[in-house]
Amino acid sequence: MNELFSIFASRRFSPLFIVQFLGAFSDNIFKSALLILITYKFSENIGVEASILNMLAAGIFILPFFLFSAFGGLLADKYRKHILIRYIKAFELIILLIASYALIYEQVWVLFACLCLTGLQSALFGPAKYGILPELLKECELLSGNALVEAGTFLSILLGTIVGGLLILGDYGAVTISAVLLMCSAIGWTASFMIPSLPSANPSLVLGANIFKQTYEVFSLGVKYWEIRRVIFAISWFWFLGYVIQSQLNPLTATVLFADEQ
Repeated sequence: MNELFSIFASRRFSPLFIVQFLGAFSDNIFKSALLILITYKFSENIGVEASILNMLAAGIFILPFFLFSAFGGLLADKYRKHILIRYIKAFELIILLIASYALIYEQVWVLFACLCLTGLQSALFGPAKYGILPELLKECELLSGNALVEAGTFLSILLGTIVGGLLILGDYGAVTISAVLLMCSAIGWTASFMIPSLPSANPSLVLGANIFKQTYEVFSLGVKYWEIRRVIFAISWFWFLGYVIQSQLNPLTATVLFADEQ
């Protein structure tokens, strides 16, 4: 316990924790709010079943992880990770500015586009977030540091899902959600400047113009070894199953249980 607290409170680790916690928190507030709006408002307005729109939203969010996660790993190898994280968090702030406008003025397809972009931002941030841990922490601290990151991630997912669902259909819900999203993103971006400076892992790495080819090459290398392949498939199945279930909970609540968003 003392080791966990000392790592959590250290200047090496705490800024990264704040960045990743607030990032996951704001992503899930936005995603939860959008799924609630789809189920209880947008599906009726545009004449498409809520279950179909919710599955479309889940697919749009997941797709960038499949397409760009490997490329995000290459970026994290080539460039200095603390600088890369700053740019990614600035990108997040821009996305949430657009999403806030779309929430307030109920621009459905702009919201879907922003959801896809938040998936892209998360896909690029993930490799940098995990790749920087061995550079910030000692080898004996890695297990504890990784545990704190994972605990923070799932806590932020839970809290973001709850907060987004509770606030969005209340009075001035879209304005409230937008304010929370922008505040979290701004704090996270500010915290990213406090992450210690680190050298690039492989500055000579060549990034080709065809990122999909590079994604295929990285994936092929990963699945070549059974120890890595089973981890990739297990983690992918876990997140896929989670998003499928989450996307269908709102239509189930509305059409089978006849309950409101709360």
